[in-house]
Order: sequence, then C-alpha cells, then structure tokens
Amino acid sequence: MKNIVKIDSNNIYQSFMDNFGINKGVVEEYIYSNLRELLCVDSVKEINVQKFINYIISKSSDSIKSVEDIYIDKITISHLTTRKNKKELENNPIRNLFNVLTESTTLQKHFDKHNIIFKKYKGILRMYNDGILVDFSDYYNKSNGPTARMISRRFEGNSFYGPDKCVNGFLFNKELKSNGNVRHIQYYPEILENIARVIKKNELINDWQYQNKTFKVTFWVDVNNLTFDNNKYLNYKRKIFLIYRYLLYFLIKDMYSNWDGHDNPIIRLKDGIDVSRKDIYLIEEIKERI
Repeated sequence: MKNIVKIDSNNIYQSFMDNFGINKGVVEEYIYSNLRELLCVDSVKEINVQKFINYIISKSSDSIKSVEDIYIDKITISHLTTRKNKKELENNPIRNLFNVLTESTTLQKHFDKHNIIFKKYKGILRMYNDGILVDFSDYYNKSNGPTARMISRRFEGNSFYGPDKCVNGFLFNKELKSNGNVRHIQYYPEILENIARVIKKNELINDWQYQNKTFKVTFWVDVNNLTFDNNKYLNYKRKIFLIYRYLLYFLIKDMYSNWDGHDNPIIRLKDGIDVSRKDIYLIEEIKERI
C-alpha cells in the first residue's frame, strides 16, 4: 500500500527526507549537475520534470519503486488575511467567500454593523445595503464600473466563470506580502474595499486596518481539491508533475537568492470547500506591512 506523501512547500528538503529518504545534499547534487540546463529555462513549464522524478526515484529508499510512489497526496499552501488576533484564526476555519459573508464571522458582523447583509440565493450571493437589494450593474457605467463588474462576477458569475466560492492562496509563503495580487490584503479584505469603493461607504474600511492584524497562514490541502489559477483543467498526474516543477524551480531561485514573490503560483481550492482548523499548519503575524 502506498504511503501518504505530504510535502511542506516551505520546507522542501525536509519533506523529501521524510517522504523519500533523500537528504538535502542529494537534491542539491541534481541541481548542480543540471545547473546550466535549469538556469536556461524561461518558464517553469520548460523544466524536464520526468528527469527530476526519475532521479528522485533512483535515490529514494527501497519503498519507492515507481512514479506512483512519489505522487503527492497533500501539500501546503499559504494565504494572507487580516484578523483581530491569532486566536481567531486558531479557533475558526478559513471560509470561502460565500460562507465568510453569510455565516457568523468577524467580517459578516462588521458588514452588519454598517447595515449590509448578504444572502445566498439559488447559487449566487445577494447583498442588501440598508435593507435594499443592491444591483451592481447599476454601477457599471460609473467611475468604479470595473470594480462593480468584479463584485458581480464574484457574487453571480458570468458567461465565462461561475461565482467565487473558493479559498485561494499561494504555493509558497516566502515573500508572500510582496506579491502584487495580495499586497492590499495586508490592510483589509479585498471584497470589503471593493464594496466600500463602489457604494461609497468609506467607513467600512476606515477602522478595519487599525482594529485587525495581518497574518500569513499556511495550511494542508489535498492535491485532488486544488487547481492552479492558470491551469484549471489539469488531471491529477499533470498537477503532480507541475507541483514538482515548481518545487525544483523554487529551490533553484532560492539557492541564488533570486526568488521573486511574483513567481509564486496562485492555488485555488474547489468551490464550496473551507479550510478546517485541523488543517491549519502555521500562523505568522506580519508586523511590518508594505
């Protein structure tokens, strides 16, 4: 029976040792032996992952005999968020957008304090401001039209995408706060800022950043339950191979102090899945916001 393979993407060398019996020196030997080839790739997809996997198998413990034996079952992803304190994260799941706005959460209560409530309705999300249903299409031709369209897409979907019911994060937590996709989340949730901007209720965000702290949260996810942001339709095997490409890519970049937060792939969980408390692995407060 195959052993469960769990890879901590922020502690790759130790994970390889724990799962395959390969120490750091063995992995570095592969990198140095193929350095010219690895440094010449223009994108992570150009990495010869089959060559790397064959090497791992050849150097692994006797229990690793085939490529299926190194298929990854669980991996860590990291997520930037604001909360009142660390205990709030320790005691609660990380909810997807629909659940965080409709269940009893700090964010839901904050909106409620400002007379904004959300209701699930036939697979979409509706927002009521001062008791009146908000139709974000009314704002499409105004100054914040693009933001209104983004909110509509997240709440209702469109002809290309369904509603946003997923938790997302990044494969690695190093330099996470420098990634332009999430830099603003150090101060307040994106949906909070977007709504405040469109309906011109600035009081929604004025106090949030001072009443809440910024945290980097790392949690375990099943590989079967994740998708890569720009590779949504990969089957399980191709996801595994892409993960190994990124792990090797990160090690090379980090070895030469050349890792850039913008190289970090966005990971999304399948719709409707929340991250349970037991899967939260590491919580780090970010003291200095960018």
